[in-house]
Amino acid sequence: MRRLLASAGIAVFVTLVIVPGACARDKSFTFPSVAIDATVLPDGSLDLVEHRTFLFSGGEFSVGTYGIDWPHALVEGFSVSQGDRQLSTRDVTDGPEFQAEWDFPQFETGRQTFVITYRLRCAVQVYSNFAHLYQQFVGSSGGPAQQVVIDVHLPGVATGTHIRPSHPCPPPPPEAPASVPSRPLERSEVHAKAFGPGNGTFRVVTPQTVVFVARNVPADGFVEGTILFPPGAVPLAYQSDQPIDVDKIGKQEFPGGRPSWFASANHREELALLLLAALPVFWILVAIGARLKDKIGIPDDVTQPPEPADPVDIAVLWGTIRGQTFSTTAYGTEMLHLARTGVLDLQPVGTVSNPTDFRIKLVGEPQTDVDRDFVDFLFGQGAHAGTPGRPDKGGDAIGDDGRISLNSLRHKGSSNRFKKWTNDLATRSKSRIGTVPKHQKRLARRVIMWSILIGAIVGSGLAISSGDVAGLPQVFFWLAILVGLPVAYTVPPKLDPELKARMLPWRAFRNYLREFSSLPDAPALAVIIWEQYLEYAMALGVAKEVAKQVGSLVPAERLPPPWPGASTNFTSLAILTALNTTSRIPPSSAVHSGSSSSSGISSFSSFGGSFSGGGGFGGGGTHVGAR
Repeated sequence: MRRLLASAGIAVFVTLVIVPGACARDKSFTFPSVAIDATVLPDGSLDLVEHRTFLFSGGEFSVGTYGIDWPHALVEGFSVSQGDRQLSTRDVTDGPEFQAEWDFPQFETGRQTFVITYRLRCAVQVYSNFAHLYQQFVGSSGGPAQQVVIDVHLPGVATGTHIRPSHPCPPPPPEAPASVPSRPLERSEVHAKAFGPGNGTFRVVTPQTVVFVARNVPADGFVEGTILFPPGAVPLAYQSDQPIDVDKIGKQEFPGGRPSWFASANHREELALLLLAALPVFWILVAIGARLKDKIGIPDDVTQPPEPADPVDIAVLWGTIRGQTFSTTAYGTEMLHLARTGVLDLQPVGTVSNPTDFRIKLVGEPQTDVDRDFVDFLFGQGAHAGTPGRPDKGGDAIGDDGRISLNSLRHKGSSNRFKKWTNDLATRSKSRIGTVPKHQKRLARRVIMWSILIGAIVGSGLAISSGDVAGLPQVFFWLAILVGLPVAYTVPPKLDPELKARMLPWRAFRNYLREFSSLPDAPALAVIIWEQYLEYAMALGVAKEVAKQVGSLVPAERLPPPWPGASTNFTSLAILTALNTTSRIPPSSAVHSGSSSSSGISSFSSFGGSFSGGGGFGGGGTHVGAR
């Protein structure tokens, strides 16, 4: 559980600190004013001239960005200027929709105005009863806009005869006509409606001009206008023989078919970030679910060992069900057992309240084969009480008093001797506690491992396809290494039903040892547990928790030493805790061996009105930013 919580902490750190920290921007900007002049052409194209004023703050900016939700091939003549100076632009489109950047003349600060010019072909859809323009003049941007003013100029109704194209959105003619003879529009022929923030209005100033005005448009807001006018005003555009139902007008059709949400690089980046945040949450939930499932059926009335078993055997069994190739608790349990039975003399090193090592001496003869193998591992082959140990190591870990440093032993121990002891221990434990069934494959661990692999590949692919080649892919890699694998490791193997049933009472006894201080007779229980169950606490990995509880319940002078010869004052608790920490890890050499919906449109106006909520996502929506 500690590893699981540590993994959760790393996940939170990666998600909330590393990722936002890599993407954080101290710089920001707003748009004090946006003025757009839009002109409908006889072939249904739309010429736009946008005067956009930036107010930069927090640093210097050098590049502007501009995206248009319109097919790249149908955006023509994109250019940016500042004053009388034409600026350098770059087409950076990586999908079906148009994207461009332009370089500022210098590092810009404060208030700066840029003029952005382009043409959208096939912007007007022509039906048998109306020509329909549905345009998102302002889409999501890097900052809010204080005021937006849009003037839309409509052509008059053409006179004479004109040949329309035979299919939608044809290529432009080699030479467009200089002009199309026409008559002025009448007010009753023009109908308009607007969508956007609640404090927006629109006016049909003249039949030829519709003005949309909006204030305080948020960064993720939009301003859309829809206009109906006579089909004859766009005589060179393709005309459908079907009428348009004014009451059912929704979004403007995207020429060639509207691209999917996934086609946008920004959307793919958002999806990658969402996946980055969701993966660790998913892993942790799966791991917690597996652990909770293992706890189902644990009794709550077990207050003593469920069966007469050697604590070292229980340590081996507990390590087995935890999926450990070597039981780290068996090492400390055997050390405590030999100290309590008078085979070893353990002398703490360091302060009385915080020992950092133990110097051990062989003072008695081991009584079992497992104990004898462990003594051989500690002191060398053929060692006996009172005889300096480890003759086969040249005495390099032996002091003048014949004691051996436990820390030195952990670093210089023989992996062969240790492996022999662990193998013999496992064999003899099986002969006493019965054959332990092999672990079954755990679905939860497999789900986590596969999601680590698939998530890293998919997330990196999304990030790379959105233009982030170095940033997010590396974060996905480190997330898998630092979070995914540790979480997968915390999922214990699936137990055989018979073994699970046998271990449920031992789990209950472990819970009792961890939580006995909450019981009414806790002080009396503390003495019993301290005297009788310390080795079981060590075997089940809760010796540290037991020592803390005992120390808070029983005065130090009432506690017997944890083993003969240990201190009888308050340092007994510290000694036991230090032994648990120092002997928990075996020798290092041994370890190595082992807003998209439409609200519909009602009541167009020939005079004016206020903006409506909702919107149908008109074509040509712009996305403006700077860096």
